[in-house]
Amino acid sequence: MFAALARRPAGHLFLELLQALRRPVSLLGPRHRAFGEAARVSFTFRGERFRLRHRADGSFSYARLSRDSLGRRVEDVLTSSGTLRRRIDGRSASLDSAARRRIETAVNSVAYFALLPFPLGDPAVQPRYAGTDTLRGTPYHRIAVRFRQQGGGRDWQDRFLYWFDQRDFSMDYLAYAYGLGNGEDYGTRFRDAFNVRTACGSNDDGRAMMDER
Repeated sequence: MFAALARRPAGHLFLELLQALRRPVSLLGPRHRAFGEAARVSFTFRGERFRLRHRADGSFSYARLSRDSLGRRVEDVLTSSGTLRRRIDGRSASLDSAARRRIETAVNSVAYFALLPFPLGDPAVQPRYAGTDTLRGTPYHRIAVRFRQQGGGRDWQDRFLYWFDQRDFSMDYLAYAYGLGNGEDYGTRFRDAFNVRTACGSNDDGRAMMDER
């Protein structure tokens, strides 16, 4: 499939790449489960444990496990229905609106970056082919992404740019601008993948790019 895509003009390649992202099983091969049908991902990021689950009906739950300053076990669970539940040492804990928003944003952000590039197939994504580029001697296709307000979440005004290797279509770099809404703190980031590994599970294999610098 990759060889066939590489022979296509950039515009056609971009459209076919988007179609592949919406049907990830075509990229990953017949032994893999399609993301969006069923997926479970677990990893540790900055000392916190995350468990991401997507179900066949499209629903999801994201869990974050950590320790607070008192050494208590804290579990935050965010679901696709919009609920957020916090438990401290197994007991339910109340959250004010500010804390709720902060936790939702933090958990959603980690999940989004961990699952890339598959979230680019979400209905709220508005992608645009942004031409080619060369970084460190490697040729890349660039994809710029904006989000629709409906379904785009609280940070729908954020802007992203992704670099896909023209040879194997790995996503090796990304940049984003955040805080574009009224009264928000503006900032930009550039990330590159390093220490790239193959994550092997009981049902599927996939490239893992969890690290950042």
